[in-house]
Amino acid sequence: MLVKQFLFQIECQNTLGENVLWHTSEQVLYWTDIQEKELYMWNAESGRTSSISLPFRMTSFAFTANIGVLLAAFEQGIGLYNIQNGELNWLSSPESNNEHTRFNDGKCDTQGRYWVGSMVENGNYNKLDESEKAALYCLKCEGANKYKSKRVLSGLHISNGLAFNKDSSIMYHADSPKHKIYAYSLDRNGEIVNKKLFAKFEKNSFPDGACVDINENLWTAIWGGAHLACISNDGKKLFSYPLPITQPTCVCIGGPNMDWLFVTSAKDGLSAQQLVRQPKAGNLFVYQLVESLGRVEPITQVM
Repeated sequence: MLVKQFLFQIECQNTLGENVLWHTSEQVLYWTDIQEKELYMWNAESGRTSSISLPFRMTSFAFTANIGVLLAAFEQGIGLYNIQNGELNWLSSPESNNEHTRFNDGKCDTQGRYWVGSMVENGNYNKLDESEKAALYCLKCEGANKYKSKRVLSGLHISNGLAFNKDSSIMYHADSPKHKIYAYSLDRNGEIVNKKLFAKFEKNSFPDGACVDINENLWTAIWGGAHLACISNDGKKLFSYPLPITQPTCVCIGGPNMDWLFVTSAKDGLSAQQLVRQPKAGNLFVYQLVESLGRVEPITQVM
């Protein structure tokens, strides 16, 4: 088993903690509380946690080469957000006219492309037209301050679980309510050339945020399933690791030696009785891995 032991928790009590990322040069952990419009930062050296209020719900983000600037997906679109002065420069809002969706999980691949999907938040998914359902987009930089987003997948319910192997030739993606993770083969331009079923889960288990370690294993949080799943790159489920909460949301590997596993969680939607049984719901959990399994999160070359 690759998870050695529980280390500590950050008692942030997030409503919907998500999109946890480790910034290696800063030695700082970043994550969001989507519903509360907060961006959190935990400094590994000082052990201090801080947060800043956001203008809109930030659903995912990626680091950029510019200090203090994130490439971020907010509920209504994608932009560059300066966490120091609050400046927001919109880049793309492909679903601004869709009243049924908001943006959700996103991740930067190793080639500097930002992939972000949406989710159906309003309305009955089964009664919506194809154009009203969620989708997955790829945002590419095409020169100084020039960006173009392209719709890659359509007809989704809740786009989730984006992760990439080390050369971004494989993209992992889940439509959570379908309880499945797919592996997509990408060409050098980021175009999908093949799709295959990668993993399937039980009806009460929804694959959520994910990451890939240096051994090319996929780690994913299983919302509703109270555990993490680790899956080899050929689709074999290596192990599951139980958690003290039912709604883990996202995972990443980081820490001073790149051997800590960070897990965000949510208390959103839990009843009063469930919250009594899960007082740690919404906290961020940190686990010691047996060996260093981390890979530095890519920095987008945004100018």
